[in-house]
Amino acid sequence: MQLLSRITSLHLLTILGFYKYNFKYLTHHQLRAPAILASLAQSPHDLTPTDALIPPVRKLSHQFVHPGVGSEVCRRSERDRLPEEQG
Repeated sequence: MQLLSRITSLHLLTILGFYKYNFKYLTHHQLRAPAILASLAQSPHDLTPTDALIPPVRKLSHQFVHPGVGSEVCRRSERDRLPEEQG
């Protein structure tokens, strides 16, 4: 999945089935959710139709963003901050 996303972005390929394939794995209980999110973030390029990206983004918002998420999840910890943000 990650290899295909990198090849897609590097060679400016448009594989619409790739987004549909990833779509079914975007769930909050998926153990490899970070890898799936990374592959979805790497694959789009300037020639990717926005219509292909709307369903995965919408599913992301429904699966991972909800009122039950605590504020500690939304904040970055002190050790994760960039040097210019500290201090």
